[in-house]
Amino acid sequence: MTILKDLLPSNKHRIIDLVKDAGVNVNGWSTGRGGDAKAASNPKYCYEWTFLEPNKVLVLNLWFEDIKETDSIISYELNMQRVAKNLAMKPSWRRRASDMDKNIQIALAQNIPIRVVIQDGDKRKDGDENSVSSKVKKRLLDTEPWSIVSYDNTTGNCVLERGAQSERFVDQFEINENVTDDLYFRKGKEYKRSRDVRIFALIRAKGRCEFCNESGFVMGNGNIYLESHHIVPLSEDGEDDAKNVIALCPNHHRQAHHGANKKELKKKFFELINNWRPRQELNL
Repeated sequence: MTILKDLLPSNKHRIIDLVKDAGVNVNGWSTGRGGDAKAASNPKYCYEWTFLEPNKVLVLNLWFEDIKETDSIISYELNMQRVAKNLAMKPSWRRRASDMDKNIQIALAQNIPIRVVIQDGDKRKDGDENSVSSKVKKRLLDTEPWSIVSYDNTTGNCVLERGAQSERFVDQFEINENVTDDLYFRKGKEYKRSRDVRIFALIRAKGRCEFCNESGFVMGNGNIYLESHHIVPLSEDGEDDAKNVIALCPNHHRQAHHGANKKELKKKFFELINNWRPRQELNL
């Protein structure tokens, strides 16, 4: 099991190499002169705090000293909205903070993995207008993906945790071994549920019933269990799409199928899903 000290960088790898290894296209870094060494030091890119490859991956530069470990969970708390509003910051730092906040929102909306470059060195003191720029002495690309476990639209408070979010949330199909896409038959007709759609709904729910907001129960392996539900069943020509799938606690899932108020619940489910937004201001 990885513990925090295992993530402490021991070498200073080039940021261009780490970002490329994470899956970001770095072709634009080249200026056409000076070759690879010149591209690696291109100030337009190498001093950024975040690197986004749309619909694929987001890379964040995070400081080792701010990473926390609690009960074997490695996490990082940040608020780039607050940093961007700090007038004591240099304009370039405020812009980078704003870009990081926006990219975190995009990653949340696009459901893409987070890769983290862990850096160690002399970190600038927050809130000190006379503080000099941070100096990175060592850095590495964490081999494990990270994920956004919470993001507050109003305040900008964000919590990241080490580990893929899709591995922490499971439904009634995921507890079966080797589940990919689920096939079932009804009245002689074959239907197929997409695992990607189910996982998206579970991640969107973040471990809570999307109807009652109660937490799913924690399984023996630490995963959080909810049940995925097609609001309009596939057998009734419902779409196998995230806008027709909701994550529910077992009680409300059974109620959705067998309760006297199931028609009313169906209407409420659609209202909840249709109103879901990671942030209203995003123009994606």
